[in-house]
Amino acid sequence: MNHQPYSMRHRRLRRRLIATLLSAMLGGHAVAAPGGAPEDVEFDPSFFPSGGAPKVDLSRFSRGNVNMPGAYRGDTTVNNIWVGRGDITLESVPGHESAQLCFTPDMLLEWGVAVDKLEALPVGRSCGDIVKYVPGATATFDPGEQSLAVDIPQVYMSRSARGYVPPSQWDPGINAALLNYSSNVYQASGGAQRTTSGYLGLDGSINLKSWHLVHSGSLSWQTGSGRQYQATQTNLQHDIPGLMSQIVVGDTFTEGNFFDSVRVRGLRLASDDRMLPQSMRGYAPTVRGVAETNAHVVIRQRGYVIYDTTVAPGPFEIDDLYPTGYGGNLSVEVREADGRVRQFEVAFAALPQLLRPGQSRYSVTTGRVQELNLHAQPFFLQGTYQRGLTNHWTGYSGFTIANGYRSFLGGAAVGTPLGAFSLDLTRSRNQAPGASAMQGSSLRLGYNKNVIDIGTNIGIAAYRYNTEGYVGLRDAVAMRDRLDRELGDGRPGRDRSRLDVNVAQTLNPGWGQLYVNGSLRQFYGRSGQQKDFSAGYSNALGKVTYSFSVQRTRDSGGEFLRPALPGRPATDGFFGDITPGRRDTRWFLNMSIPLGENIQAPTLAANASRDSGQPVNASATLSGLAGRDNRYSYAATLNHTGRRNAVDVNGQYRGSAISLAAGAGHGSEYRQVNAGASGSLVAHSDGFTFGSATSETTALVHAPGATGASISGGQGAVIDSRGYALSTYLQPYELNTITLDPKGARQGLEVDNTTVRVAPRYRSVVLLKFNTQVGRAVLVDTSAPGGLAIPFGADVFDSAGKTIGVVGQASRLYIRDMRESGNVTVRWGDDHDQACSINVELGGHAANDDTMPMIKAPCQATAVEPLSKAKNVEGKSP
Repeated sequence: MNHQPYSMRHRRLRRRLIATLLSAMLGGHAVAAPGGAPEDVEFDPSFFPSGGAPKVDLSRFSRGNVNMPGAYRGDTTVNNIWVGRGDITLESVPGHESAQLCFTPDMLLEWGVAVDKLEALPVGRSCGDIVKYVPGATATFDPGEQSLAVDIPQVYMSRSARGYVPPSQWDPGINAALLNYSSNVYQASGGAQRTTSGYLGLDGSINLKSWHLVHSGSLSWQTGSGRQYQATQTNLQHDIPGLMSQIVVGDTFTEGNFFDSVRVRGLRLASDDRMLPQSMRGYAPTVRGVAETNAHVVIRQRGYVIYDTTVAPGPFEIDDLYPTGYGGNLSVEVREADGRVRQFEVAFAALPQLLRPGQSRYSVTTGRVQELNLHAQPFFLQGTYQRGLTNHWTGYSGFTIANGYRSFLGGAAVGTPLGAFSLDLTRSRNQAPGASAMQGSSLRLGYNKNVIDIGTNIGIAAYRYNTEGYVGLRDAVAMRDRLDRELGDGRPGRDRSRLDVNVAQTLNPGWGQLYVNGSLRQFYGRSGQQKDFSAGYSNALGKVTYSFSVQRTRDSGGEFLRPALPGRPATDGFFGDITPGRRDTRWFLNMSIPLGENIQAPTLAANASRDSGQPVNASATLSGLAGRDNRYSYAATLNHTGRRNAVDVNGQYRGSAISLAAGAGHGSEYRQVNAGASGSLVAHSDGFTFGSATSETTALVHAPGATGASISGGQGAVIDSRGYALSTYLQPYELNTITLDPKGARQGLEVDNTTVRVAPRYRSVVLLKFNTQVGRAVLVDTSAPGGLAIPFGADVFDSAGKTIGVVGQASRLYIRDMRESGNVTVRWGDDHDQACSINVELGGHAANDDTMPMIKAPCQATAVEPLSKAKNVEGKSP
C-alpha cells in the first residue's frame, strides 16, 4: 500500500497545531488574505520572542494544510459510512492552492450516488469541485489519516440497506494454505488396566484467491485398537457474488429445514444469507406509513429504540430493520415537525420459514448419499425455494428425487398479531426393490409467539403427523440398503406424530426466569409413546447465581412389531436404540459465587445431581484466570459420589501461537492424566505464521518491526519476530475492523495506520498491512552557531532529506527516527544560512536498546540549498 510516509503526516499535523496556537496567541495579528480565503494567513513574528535566536520563519504556516498532488491509498467514507479502500488521486487544478480530488462516473456509482438524478456526469475522469456535478456535495482528503470523506445530500443517494458493503469491496484474499489442528492425549488406569487414547483433528484449506480446496478429518488411536483416520469432508468451494450464493463440489450436507439432512458427495448450489447486510438477514417486517412533514420516526421493541430516522413528506417505507429475535411487536412513533405525534404497532413474530417481502432463498443439491455404514449409495436430486410474498406471507416448496423415491413439499408461513404460523405438506412415494410401494403424507405445523407484556416466549412449538406410508429420504435410503444386504424388508419403526413445545417465562424483577421444554412421540409399528420433559428455574441473589432443573424421559411403549434380524434385536430403533418401558429422571442444582471484584478473582461453583436409583453426585469447583490478557485459566474440582471421592485439576495456556491444556484426576478407583494442544498455521509467500485456532475466515496481519504489538480479533495474538500475526475471527462479507496496539513493541516504532478495515470473502485469508517505521528515538541538546538558540519548531532532516525530528524548547531536538550514527540537518528558514548540521553519535547504544539516548553536540554552520529548491524523498516540496 502506498501510504503517505509518517514524516509528512507528522510535519503537517505539527504545522496545523503550531498554526492554531499562533492564531490563538496573536489574535488580530493573523490577517486573512484578500478574498477571505481561510487558507491564506499572515503572522507577525515580533509576537514570538526569539531570545536572541534567529527569527522564526512563519511563512510556511500561512497556507494551512495544503494537499499535494499524487496517488494515495486509503479509506473512503460517504456520509460517515465506510464504502471501501482503494486509490485516491489528487491533481493540481488552476485556482486552487491544494490539489483536488479526481473522480469518475464509476466512482460516483460506488459511492451510492443516484446518477439518474444528476443533470450532468463527468466525461471520463474529472478533477476539481464535485459540487459541479452533485449539488451540495463536498469531498475532503485528510493526508494524515489517509482518508477521503465525501458528503452527499440524501436526495442524490441511492437507497441501500444499513451495513451494506458493495461486492466490489469483498476481499478475495491471498494465495495461502490454512490448517487448524486440535489434539488430545488421554490416559486412565484403574486396577490392573491402563488405557491410552489420542485424537488429532484437522481442518484445512488451500486458497487460490476466491477458490478454496477444503479438507477436514480426524486421526484417533487407542491402546489395542490401532490407528484410524476418518475424513469428514473434502470439497472445492467458491462464492458467486452475482447470485449471492455458494457452490460446493465434493462432500457436503443438505439443509434440514424442509427435508432430512443427509451427507452428499456431489454438487450443491445455495443462497448464502451472509452476503446480505446484517439489516437484511433473517425476518423483520417492513414498516410503512405516511408523513405530512419532515417527520422524525422512531421504532421501538420491548421499549428499546431499534431504529431512528427522518423521512420526507409523503409515504415512507422502512425495510432494513435488524432482526431482533423471534418476536416482539414493533411500536412506531411518527413525530411531525409541528409537534403532532402519531403511534401505531406492527405485529412481529417470526419462524425460520419467514422471509422479508421480495427476498428469496434457494438450494439445489445433487450427487450420491454418503451416510456412514451405507453399502448402497443412491443418486439423488433435491431443490428448495422460499420467497417473501408480502409483509406477512412467505411461500416455500421443494422436491427430492432418488432411485425409486420421490417427495414433494409445499407450504406457507404467516406472521399475525396472534403469533407466527407455518404449515406445510410433504407427499412421498418409495419403491424399494423386491418390496411393495409405500406412499403417504407428512403434515407439519409450527408456531411462535413472544408475549412481551407478561414476558412469555413460546419459541418454537411444532407438531408433525405422518401417515403410515410416509417415508423420508434417510428412511428410504436405509431401507434400500438393508434390502441390498438381505437383512429384511427394512421397514423402520417410524414416527407417527411428534409434538415439541418450548416455553420461556421471565418473572417479575428479582424473581428470575423459568423454562419448560417437552416432546411427545408416537410410533408406527409399536404401541405406547415416548415422553421427554425438562424444566428449570434460575435467579440471582446479589452476586450469587443459582439454578434448579429436572430432566425426565419416559417410554411407555412395547417393542417394535417387526421380526428380529441377524445381529440386531427386535427392540432396537432403526436409527438409534429405544428401550421400551424405560423411565429416567435426573435432578440438578447449580450455584456460582464470585470471590472478588477483579476479573481475575476466582469463582466457586457448587453442583449437585441425582439420577433415578443412583446416589447423589456433589462437586465443588474453584476456577479463575491469571496472567497478562488472562492467558492462563485453571480449575480444581472435588467430587463426591456415594462413598467415592475424587479430585481433578485442569489448566490452560492461551498463547498467541498455540494453546496448551493439561489435567489430572485421582479417585478411589482410578487415576487419569490428559494433555492437549490446539492452534492454526498459515503458509504464505513469506513463510509460515502460527496462531490460535481460527474461524473459517482469517486475516494475516503484517506489521514489520512491530514485534510484541498486539492486535484485536486475534485471541491475544501478538506480532511475531517476522512481523506477522493472525486475526482469527473475521465475519465474511461484512466490515471488520482490525486494530494494532503498539503497546508491548520496542521504542522507536512509528505506525502510520493503527486501524485497517476489510470485508473478506468466505474462507479467504486476507492480507492486512500496517505501515510501520522503526528507528531510534534520540534527544539532542545543542545550540546554533555562535551559541544562539535554535528556533522552536525547526525541522530536523536526515541525509536523504526526510524529516525525522523537530526542535523543542531550549534548543533540545527530538529525533524520532535515528537509524544509525551520522549527520542531521536542522532548518528554520528558506535561506541557505538558516540551517546547521549536527554529528549524532549513538556510541554504545544498541539498535535494539529501548532506552532513549540523550546526547549533547553543537550544531555547525553548513552550506545547503534554499529550501524552495530542495526536494525531499517524497518528491514534493514541503
